[in-house]
Amino acid sequence: SPEKQHALWFGARIDPGRKVLEVAELDPNSPAALAGLKIGDRIEKLNGTKPRSFIDFTRTLLSLGTQDPVNLTIRRQGKPMQVSVRLISEKDFFDNKLLEKLLGIQVVENTPHLIRQMGVPPYRGFVISGVKRGSKADKAGLKPEQLVLAIDERQPRSVTELAKYIFRKSSGDELNFYYLFPKIRGRYVTFHEGRSKVEL
Repeated sequence: SPEKQHALWFGARIDPGRKVLEVAELDPNSPAALAGLKIGDRIEKLNGTKPRSFIDFTRTLLSLGTQDPVNLTIRRQGKPMQVSVRLISEKDFFDNKLLEKLLGIQVVENTPHLIRQMGVPPYRGFVISGVKRGSKADKAGLKPEQLVLAIDERQPRSVTELAKYIFRKSSGDELNFYYLFPKIRGRYVTFHEGRSKVEL
């Protein structure tokens, strides 16, 4: 989908293997969904110009950025329609606010500063900075200062990727968190492996 290349969120996935630009999937609450696009809609024009291909559509859409709405001419069940879509930056939606809403959790990316300050192991991952009491994360046993290494054996590279992965899961799905947790013995801190299963 277009947003994968420039970190802008459109929210409608188009099948690049077809001659027509047809909406194959829609993210809920995405710019495309809020504009009224539906699965099966065929995009015929973008700001009055017919895209020559999927690549042309993607390039043009992303070049317009987030400042102004994009006017799409679509065809739905044979009838032409107009919709207006304004793209947004992924990081403005897929963030800690969304993670807190979905799971009751907030995280920070593990950095050299955190490694020095907290003494966490120098692994790529996310340090849990907050867990809302009574939330899904809390009930699953996730706690502050745990270092999340992977979710479902995936290793997101940013908070944005992490939030996007969880957002696209369905209600009732389970997420497997793999993490290291600290144990303090006197003046020494050791980290041990843990796993928690969070149900959405």
